[in-house]
Amino acid sequence: MSGGGQPGPSLAFGPESCGPLDQHAGGYCRARARLGVSALRQAHEALVQRLEQRSSADAQWQGRAVKLIDGCGYSMPDTDANRAVYPYAGCQRPGCGFPTGKLVGLFSLAGHLVRFVHASWKTHEMALARLLTGWVEPGEVVVADRGFCGWGLIALWQRKQVDVVMRLHQCRGGTPGINARVKLTH
Repeated sequence: MSGGGQPGPSLAFGPESCGPLDQHAGGYCRARARLGVSALRQAHEALVQRLEQRSSADAQWQGRAVKLIDGCGYSMPDTDANRAVYPYAGCQRPGCGFPTGKLVGLFSLAGHLVRFVHASWKTHEMALARLLTGWVEPGEVVVADRGFCGWGLIALWQRKQVDVVMRLHQCRGGTPGINARVKLTH
C-alpha cells in the first residue's frame, strides 16, 4: 500500500505483461540505426590513432609498449536477428533469457581500447585472443590473466617477438616462481 491507504502501482513481469515491443521506438534508437557499424569503426580507429600518438613514457615498461588483454561476457536484446548469431547460454530455455556472447579486448597501458573481437558464448576467450595478435607489434609486452595461459597462444606471441606476462594456469604443473618464470628476451 502506498501513502493514504491507496494501493500502489502493480508490477508485472514477463512478455505477457508488456504487450508487443516496438524495437524502433525513441529518437535514440532511430539515430543509432542511422549510424552504421562502419562509421563507428572509423571513429574508433581515428580515436585509437590519436591516443597512441599521445601515449607517454608513463604507459611503457622499460621503454617498451605494454598491451593488456582481457575478456568478458555480455547479453543483448532477445531478437530473432541476435538469436541467429548469438544463441542462449546453455542453461537458458528458449524465451527465458537473452542471447549472450563473449568479448576479448586489447588495451594499451595508457588506458584505451586498441581493438576487440567478439563471438558467441560458445567460443573460448583464448580463440578470440588469437585474433588480436595482429595488433601487437614486435618488442611489445602483453599482460594477461591465467585464462589466456596456453602454449599455443604464448607461441604465437613469441613468434612475433612479443613477451608475455601472465600467471601460470591453475591446471598446469610447476612450482610458482621456478617453472612459471620465463626470461624476457629483450
